Amino acid sequence: MGYVCISSSLYAQQGLRNIISGNVFSITNDDPLVGATVFLKKENTSAVTDSAGHFSIKITKVPDTLIISLIGYQRKEKYIISPSISPLKIRLAKSNTQLQAITVSTGYQKMPKARVTGSFDFINNKLLNRSVGTNILDRIENLSPGILFN
Repeated sequence: MGYVCISSSLYAQQGLRNIISGNVFSITNDDPLVGATVFLKKENTSAVTDSAGHFSIKITKVPDTLIISLIGYQRKEKYIISPSISPLKIRLAKSNTQLQAITVSTGYQKMPKARVTGSFDFINNKLLNRSVGTNILDRIENLSPGILFN
C-alpha cells in the first residue's frame, strides 16, 4: 500500500509539471492584459488571461509553440521546450495598425460606420437587372439575404 501512495504522489507531481502558467503584460506600462488568448499550436488548446493577466494551460506534447494574441497588440510566439520554464512573463507591444474607416451608402446619403446601426446590403443596377418582373418587389426577391417575402 505504501508503494501505491508514493506512485500516486509522483503522478500528481508529474501532472503539475505539465501545466504552463504565466502572466501577460503590456510592454509600455506593465499593466496586465485581460482577455489575451494563449494558444498551444500542437495541443490545439487555448486559455484566456484573467483580470490579473494570469493564464494556465495544460501541455502534453513538447516541444510546442505558445501563441499569445490580443486585439490592438502584436501577436507573439514563444517556443516551449519544457513545461518547467513556468511561470512565464510575456510582454506584448501595441500594434500600430489602424482600422480603415468604412462608409455605408444608403442610396440617399453616405454615413460613417460609427453612425450606422443595423445591417445594410447594396443592390446595384446590374444586380437589379438580372431578373425581369412587372414590379420592383418581384425583381429584388432573392437578391439579398436580408429581404424576406411571405
